[in-house]
Parts: sequence; structure tokens; C-alpha cells
Amino acid sequence: MEEPRGFLVGLIIGGGIGALLGVLFAPESGEVTRERVRDQGQRVTGRVREQANRVADEVRIAAQNVAGEVRERADEFATRAQGAAEKMVHRGRTTLEEEPTP
Repeated sequence: MEEPRGFLVGLIIGGGIGALLGVLFAPESGEVTRERVRDQGQRVTGRVREQANRVADEVRIAAQNVAGEVRERADEFATRAQGAAEKMVHRGRTTLEEEPTP
């Protein structure tokens, strides 16, 4: 899952750098070039924010899933431990009841 994300980030950064260099070396006036650079920067910033939000959502969902799984396992463990403790208490009482008194 990390490789496609890394590729996408590289593609966005590479595209932004390529567009910036293309704009900088294009035969246009300085004002037009600055406006194009500003616009391109805003577009790239928007894409990066969208990607960051998607990644944050994925991480949040994964964390919730892990937390739920941990809760389930903890509940199972507690139930088993309680059952084992009850068996031990029962065995102890049975043993005490079966032992002859001197």
C-alpha cells in the first residue's frame, strides 16, 4: 500500500516541478509568468491537501479498526480469565470439602 502512495506523491511533486520549470522558461512577460506560477502553486497545494486528508482518513479508520480488535481480544481474555478463576475456586472448595478433617 505504501508503494502506490509514494508513486502518487512523486508524480504530483514531479508534475509540479515540471510545470513550474515550463512556466519559468516560457517566453511570456514576468507578470503573466508570476500569475501562472501562483496558480500552479495553488493547484498543487490543493492536491497535496486532498491527498493528506485521504491519508489521514485512512489512518483514522485503520486506528479505529485496530482499537476495536484490541477491545474484542481484551474482552475475550477477561472472559477466559474469569472462567478459569471460577474453575479454580470451585476446585479449591471441592478439595476442601473432600478432605477428611482430623
